[in-house]
Amino acid sequence: MSKLRFTDGEEFDLSGPLRKEERYDGWYVLGENKMIPVSDEEEADSYISTERRAKAILSSENPQKEFFNQINKILKG
Repeated sequence: MSKLRFTDGEEFDLSGPLRKEERYDGWYVLGENKMIPVSDEEEADSYISTERRAKAILSSENPQKEFFNQINKILKG
């Protein structure tokens, strides 16, 4: 488990998959040993969605084809 502790007592668990979390001082995307401050829940959802799409593209046997498949999905809504 990967944790980040601040002197004000705040502690963030950075382990596990990406997820959103609201704290007293705002929204964060946490996981995969990352801590990304975001402006609101919508931006957190957008960040996580973008990361998942990027991983799908990069892990594909044909990244170029997967890239265009993802673009088509976005454009179709």
